Amino acid sequence: MKIHSPNRGLTGTQTYGSTILEFMDGVATVNDDLTLGVKQYLIGAGYGIDADPQPTAAIDESPDPRAATIVHVGAPLQDASLVPDAIEPDDLTTRTVADLRGYAAEYGIDVDEAKTKAAIVHAIRTHFAALPDRQDEQA
Repeated sequence: MKIHSPNRGLTGTQTYGSTILEFMDGVATVNDDLTLGVKQYLIGAGYGIDADPQPTAAIDESPDPRAATIVHVGAPLQDASLVPDAIEPDDLTTRTVADLRGYAAEYGIDVDEAKTKAAIVHAIRTHFAALPDRQDEQA
């Protein structure tokens, strides 16, 4: 039985368990049958048994990332400092509770029931959002 190495220039001794193979120019001759495990290994490694070696599979080239199609999912990110509508001219969250109550009183907004700063801010924003044709003053 002849065993053909995928390396046609292989010359030398290779040992697979108790099986010793002498290769000369990529071919080894064996008088005994190979054990099933050695035979499966050799076939899986690309050796040909009683035939030419198995053809090696073509190497798949990686796709060129420059040719990739870009798919945008969702809305693009925006820098809040560059979007005028995303910034309130007077950011309410930086004010104190006392200042917010004064601001609400100045515009006639009832915040007596609001117990927290977040509730006062919510009441002020809700009031202004409900006004028709709301025009924000830009600072």
